[in-house]
Amino acid sequence: MHGMGGMMGYSMGQSGPGYMHFGWFGPGAMNACFMATGENGAFPSLDHRLEFIAKNLAIADAQVPQWTAYTTALKRSVETMQAAHQTMMANIMNMNFVERFNVQLNAMNTHLAQLQQVAPALSAVYTVLTPEQKAKADQMFRAMGCFM
Repeated sequence: MHGMGGMMGYSMGQSGPGYMHFGWFGPGAMNACFMATGENGAFPSLDHRLEFIAKNLAIADAQVPQWTAYTTALKRSVETMQAAHQTMMANIMNMNFVERFNVQLNAMNTHLAQLQQVAPALSAVYTVLTPEQKAKADQMFRAMGCFM
């Protein structure tokens, strides 16, 4: 059993034995990504992050339609994921392992569907960015994490 100790009882992004694993929606990576939108004060709101990016990229008037389409798709995606997270977390402690597994699987499928909804808008933004803006966007998106 000692060889499996590193995997038993740990959640992504968490440490310590006995920590309940909630998958992608747990207190680990996804919370810092999707769920932290300024409500708890830990991160700036999504709107503030998007304003920061737009300002630092110096989005030109000709690029605004693509940028607006991207931010609209992203906000809709985040809202959908937050609602899914709240629904899942409201019931997860009353579920057995098989039920939790299936809820996590459904959540991952929802996450994939949301990424697929955002991808075309993100691609459209990239097509209108200058090479300098693309390089800056790559740095900022990487630093902020997620697909944001």
